Amino acid sequence: MSKKRSRFTAPTTRRVELSEGDWIEIKDGLSYGEQKRLSSASVKTSMKTAGAAPEMQVDFEQYALLRISLWVVDWSFEDNNGNHVRVTMEAITALTQETGDEIDEALTEHIEAIEAEKNPTPPEEETTG
Repeated sequence: MSKKRSRFTAPTTRRVELSEGDWIEIKDGLSYGEQKRLSSASVKTSMKTAGAAPEMQVDFEQYALLRISLWVVDWSFEDNNGNHVRVTMEAITALTQETGDEIDEALTEHIEAIEAEKNPTPPEEETTG
């Protein structure tokens, strides 16, 4: 009898190397609730006039900050006194532009790799001529 698969997200992570010897520890996947939170937290709806359809707007700043806070569980970053800085929304907001962009790029690559593992592309058919 085969073992039944778990229907819960496994709390596994990967360490991703950044520049200057730094690293971030990233989850291997988000839970259903985390995914929904990320999707909904960045969308704002508003009613311009009575009876009009709601207007949807994406808050890219909120999305980017929440994305890092949900995916990154630890990092090697230290403050000016050499103390480890925990991953918090306050710390994420205080990152330099270059560091935020580097983390965002590393996250994008990580997520794309996870998607590629889940949905491998079929080998191309050979044509004989």
